[in-house]
This record gives sequence, C-alpha cells and structure tokens, in this order.
Amino acid sequence: MTCEIIMEWLKVLISAGTPVSAFLAYLAYRANGVRDADKELTAQARMSLKWAYDALTEEGKTIPPPADRLNWLTCARHLLRHDYLVAQIKTDTYRTVHAEQAEFWRHQFYLALNHQTLAFPHYYAGPGRYGPLSGNGIEPRSAAVVVAFSSWPEGQVDLIERVDAAGMVGGSDTSAKFGVRAYLADFARAREELAAKARASDRAPEDA
Repeated sequence: MTCEIIMEWLKVLISAGTPVSAFLAYLAYRANGVRDADKELTAQARMSLKWAYDALTEEGKTIPPPADRLNWLTCARHLLRHDYLVAQIKTDTYRTVHAEQAEFWRHQFYLALNHQTLAFPHYYAGPGRYGPLSGNGIEPRSAAVVVAFSSWPEGQVDLIERVDAAGMVGGSDTSAKFGVRAYLADFARAREELAAKARASDRAPEDA
C-alpha cells in the first residue's frame, strides 16, 4: 500500500471521527454547564435557608422567635424560594451536599421553634378575636411553611436506620465503647421485655 493511499484512508477516518468528537465535546460542555448551575443553585439554597433563619430569629438573637408577622412572612418566602432552587438541582453530588446543609438548618429551626410559647394558638393569632383577619397575627400559610420545614420530611430515609450499632463499637476498648456496649445490651434487653409484655397482653383475652 502506497503512502498516498494510506494518507487518503487517514483523511477518511478523521472526517468520520469529526462529528463524533464534536458530539462528545458537546456532551462534556453540557455536563460542565449542569455542574456549574448546580453549584450556584446549591450555594443559593444554603443562603436562602440562612436568610430564612435570620429573618425569623432576628439573626439568632431572639429565641423563641417573636410573633412578628413580617418576620414569619419573610422567613416563609425564603423557604419557598429554597424549595424552588432545590427542585432544579440535577446532579446527585450536589443533591447530597444540599441535603446535608438542609439537615443542619432544619435542626436550627427545630431548636428555635421547640418552645412552649409556640404551643398555643394565641401566639400566632395576635390581639383580639379576629387578629389574623385584621392583619395583626401571623399569616397562617407562612406559619405552616416554617413549621413544616422544621420537621423531618415525610418519606425521607433516616441514615441511622442503616447503622449496625453493635458492630461499630467492637474491637479495642475505650471507656466510651465499654459504656455504649453495656447500654446497647440494656436497651436490647428492655426492648425484649416490653415486647414480651405486649405479646402476653395480646394473648390475655384468648386465655380468659
């Protein structure tokens, strides 16, 4: 085979590969664009959670939060925008990163809201029988949004459920490991005793 023929074949192969190379380059460009967008979305979602918390608690200075209508409204709006941002995150990596950030802020909201003061409707209603309708109380939908965020999301898998506690504290002894192993044994024993009592209680009507 002459050099001229070889060169012609190389030209054909390169020409055939050009569309493939261009397509692969396009896919890489698109993937990078998605990752860049997800990075921005994740960063803003984290900021929205912080802004929401700061609006509700006056930057963490007032806990439990004051029954301020505007504070609760502003907090709820940031949380709703946070949900909108999160819904646009496409990559698993950034979804996982965001889930970790959201769990931190969810706990902060829980600590801020878990006070006896907030257990009574008059906290939200404001003065007068028709406080919410007169614009004096907290807007009901904003209260629902804020309180819902502070709770564990329905259907979300708890990573603790996957933990093999006994297996994790095996091996070399430390004071804490010794104590936890004893605690786990006591816990398992107490759970079995309660289960046995429940089974006995279920059988009691049949034995009567």
